[in-house]
Amino acid sequence: MADAPIGPPPRRVLVVDDSSTIRAQIVECLEGYAGCIEAADGREGLARLRAERPDAVLTDLEMPVMDGVSLLREARADPALRDVPFIVITTVTAVEVFNECRALGCAGFVLKPVNRDYLLAKLRRLLR
Repeated sequence: MADAPIGPPPRRVLVVDDSSTIRAQIVECLEGYAGCIEAADGREGLARLRAERPDAVLTDLEMPVMDGVSLLREARADPALRDVPFIVITTVTAVEVFNECRALGCAGFVLKPVNRDYLLAKLRRLLR
C-alpha cells in the first residue's frame, strides 16, 4: 500500500478566459502553486465549476457566450457554489463593473497583463 501524501491536498483553480494565450499565461503563473482547470467562456466555466469544484475561480469579464459577471451571478445563485472565491482578471477598469462584481461577492481584481507575484499573493491570502 502506498503511503498517503503528507500535507494539504493540492489546490485547484478554474481559469476562465476566451483567450487561449491568456489562459496559458495564467496556468504558467500558477505552476507549482495550483493545478488548473480551463474553460473558454462563462458557460463552459460554470459547467466545469459544477463538475470539478475548484478551490477558486479566476475569470475574465468580457467573453462570448457568457461573460464573467454572468458567471459570477450564476455561481452565487447556486447554494453549492456560493462560497467558491472568484478573482476577476480583466482589462476592464469601469468602476460600475467593479462595484457590481464586489456586490456579487468577488474577492478581488487583477488587471491584465497579469503580474505573477501579485496574482499569487492574492490567491495565497484567499486560500489560507
